[in-house]
Amino acid sequence: MIPLQHGLILAAVLFVLGLTSLVIRRNLLFMLIGLEIMINAAALALVVAGSYWGQADGQVMYI
Repeated sequence: MIPLQHGLILAAVLFVLGLTSLVIRRNLLFMLIGLEIMINAAALALVVAGSYWGQADGQVMYI
């Protein structure tokens, strides 16, 4: 199991990369890919937090 801080840092980095792609790119396909990266980063943060506290709520929120 990875520490909570490492998982949240990874999720934050992914979110910033997706946001950067969303802002910089003007192609619709790349904007959608950036949006998908941001959604996955938020889901990763939920799953990591749920795993840290030993609850399945993070995985349920992702579904």
